[in-house]
Amino acid sequence: MIEGIPVYSVATYQPLVNKYYAELTQFIKTNPTIEPFLSKPVDHIAVKAYGPKDLDLFVKSLKPHINKLNVAIINNRKLVSVNLKEPLAFGPDMVAWIEAMQPKLGKEGQFQAVLEHSEFYYPDFEEVIRVLKSSQISYTLGQNDFHKTLVMKLNKVGQEVKITDRPLIETLALEEAAIRDN
Repeated sequence: MIEGIPVYSVATYQPLVNKYYAELTQFIKTNPTIEPFLSKPVDHIAVKAYGPKDLDLFVKSLKPHINKLNVAIINNRKLVSVNLKEPLAFGPDMVAWIEAMQPKLGKEGQFQAVLEHSEFYYPDFEEVIRVLKSSQISYTLGQNDFHKTLVMKLNKVGQEVKITDRPLIETLALEEAAIRDN
């Protein structure tokens, strides 16, 4: 821990992913109608930084394990995406992409869980909305200039599961094109 901020290595992420996956499995058992959308391989996982300094520590602690690094400013917040050389196990699948996002202004240090969410890509976004509505599963719609997400609360500590209309790799390409065009 540096200045009250936890520093995680790849080795310490795996137990966090395992715990999150157990929560996700329970969520699916409770809401079986969404299983088809969450039984696909996970697109990526995301951690919420405790503050701006934490994003730098995130990159620094993972640097030896990173294949690719992307940095973007989305809605006035820094977002860092890393592709790991050796993916983490996510249940029966593997996940190579981790995002870390700067907390919203005034929310620094308020998030309780290190692994904030996972995202699953599903090509028929409207089908997912129909199933969520008919199953009365609560969700919110998230959106930025590059993709949309359906966000469901996973547990009481604030973890979420998201379904996205575009894989992260495509979103990153759009972000990079927008940076080049500006």
